[in-house]
Amino acid sequence: MCTLSDAYEELEVLQCVLVHFEKSKANEISEMSHAEEAWRQNEKQHSLIDYSYAFDLRQL
Repeated sequence: MCTLSDAYEELEVLQCVLVHFEKSKANEISEMSHAEEAWRQNEKQHSLIDYSYAFDLRQL
């Protein structure tokens, strides 16, 4: 269950992501995401990317 403190933490994460990518174009973000291990490990199978990959993101 999501608590109010969780919501604030999530908003902080979203703000960080916004600031990090605000000057990036869509194709640049796409290229960055496709360089991530999560994408490379799941691309051929067209499978959903497990949330656990979030801890290994290199672009943030």
